[in-house]
Amino acid sequence: MPHGFILLTQQTDADGALWQCFRHQSGLRHWHKTTSNKQPFCASFIINTPVNDDSGMSHALEHMILRGNIKYPQPNSFLQHRAIADYQHFNASTQLTDTRFHFATTQAPTALKLLDFISHSICNPNLKLKDFNHEIYHPSNQWRGVLYNEMQAIWRIKSLRNRLS
Repeated sequence: MPHGFILLTQQTDADGALWQCFRHQSGLRHWHKTTSNKQPFCASFIINTPVNDDSGMSHALEHMILRGNIKYPQPNSFLQHRAIADYQHFNASTQLTDTRFHFATTQAPTALKLLDFISHSICNPNLKLKDFNHEIYHPSNQWRGVLYNEMQAIWRIKSLRNRLS
């Protein structure tokens, strides 16, 4: 893979599909699975975002990265891609050590579109105050942000709340 990526590992899964992991000189990892007519193309971009406190900065950055980029500047670009793409899975998640942007599709054109969108979002995000106000926190207190509301919804799940308490 060009542009500073090196092959780290290759693994074959139980279905015989080849998974490859590449690492960029920046630390960004990219996993993908080869595809066939029966198996979807799967890809994941993984960014090291270790958590040192409970500020939620890694999760906030995940949300901000998906609020548009240089090539796809509209704040709802992620939702637009989700609406028009023929995918089986397309999302992002933040763990304790990293943030992952991932998808699966059986359609090659969709895979290329989603790879393009995710790579531009990670490498060239539009980090704007208005998007921060929408996603994270709005100073008017009338809208506390998507992230705040997402965390409130998760906190209402009793089994999860009990595990976290």
